[in-house]
Amino acid sequence: MIKIIFKTIWNQRKQNAWIMIELILVGFFLWKSINPLVGIVSTGMVNEGYEDSRLYCSQFSMYDKSSEHYDAKTDNDTINHDIFMRAVNAIKQCPEVESYGVASGWFSVPNSTNYSGNSISCDTAHHSTQIYGMCHEAGGDLMKTYKFKDAITGKTMQCNNRLSTKQAIYISEQLAKDIFSTTNVIGRNLYFNDDKSTTFKVAGVFKDVNTRTHTTPFAGLTVGDQTLKDCGYTNAIICFRLKEGTDAIKFEEKFKHNIAPRFEVGNFINLSLISMKDIKKDFMENDGINNQCRLQIMMSGFFLICVFLGMVGTFWIRCNNRRGEIGVMKAIGCSINRITTQFVTEAFIIVTIAFIISIILMLNVAYIQDFFKTDPSNINYPYLSFHPVKMFAVVSAITYIIMIFISLLGTYIPVRRATKALPADALKEE
Repeated sequence: MIKIIFKTIWNQRKQNAWIMIELILVGFFLWKSINPLVGIVSTGMVNEGYEDSRLYCSQFSMYDKSSEHYDAKTDNDTINHDIFMRAVNAIKQCPEVESYGVASGWFSVPNSTNYSGNSISCDTAHHSTQIYGMCHEAGGDLMKTYKFKDAITGKTMQCNNRLSTKQAIYISEQLAKDIFSTTNVIGRNLYFNDDKSTTFKVAGVFKDVNTRTHTTPFAGLTVGDQTLKDCGYTNAIICFRLKEGTDAIKFEEKFKHNIAPRFEVGNFINLSLISMKDIKKDFMENDGINNQCRLQIMMSGFFLICVFLGMVGTFWIRCNNRRGEIGVMKAIGCSINRITTQFVTEAFIIVTIAFIISIILMLNVAYIQDFFKTDPSNINYPYLSFHPVKMFAVVSAITYIIMIFISLLGTYIPVRRATKALPADALKEE
């Protein structure tokens, strides 16, 4: 049968040549359309490393010295610290609260617009890291509240009480591998910005955290201690997680009417409340990420519909134009399955040849556009977008599968319909 199929394709080479040209262009532009979608989907599938469900952030506002309501007598560290800690305790004692911790600023909250980074090393090699700060003196456990996962045990991360909070730092799994080539690094020394006079000890290693939902984890993450006074009482953020089954709407009303007003004293104005999911939503909207994703999905979706209609129409017409040939095959005793198999195999071969040519073209374009250029610092990360060769292979495979599926669909249905007609009726078209 294979010889017959290739002979048929060759005998109809003029018609098939136009189909091949169409398919080569389809394969090329379909690849270009699918590539960003694969990037979006693969990034969305990355485990964020924390849980945002039932997670809230609360922050104080204060009158500054330029305000007529400013009270200089109450603006001192003792009073500010007392008011802040009373708010922490009020939240902590709520029966709905499961756990809490205090972040030293918005740069220590996932999906916020703020960012803090530094250079960290153990010897001579320096590594970039994102910094999260938590205020141990306020009690609680920020990593437990975020539900970071221990890289070794897989359980929820908790602070290591065996090391001094001022000396202890916690690092992400990939950062540990980059620096030490292993995650078994508890107690190892690290320092920042070549300042070897201040040495920190690794108190724990947690699984990588995706601090920006639209990207993959990058540069590692380091969590360290900071005092409330140093970070500022209006910068510090009380983070807490509600117990499962808690009515979030009722709690928000309770917080607004019963908890927050109690702390509008001294220079403190307001104790705000926002959920982690709203923080993520606002970041995605304000940064234009959602609009970019929607636009890309709409454009790719529209192109996929056009490809589907165009390819189905092409192969449908090709099969309908050969109804007479199908009649002849039935008249000489060919079974329906044999006829269907021949036409489907022809479509498969034509699409495969066209796809190979289109991918060769795409390879040249990708090479010219530095698609395969890699950042050496990202090679050890497992994320698809950091490995362009794998990315190219995945996008190519998806493109090929789509083209094969559409072509076989556009072939199978009209051929099966034509084989159900009487040979005499089909032969009239020969």
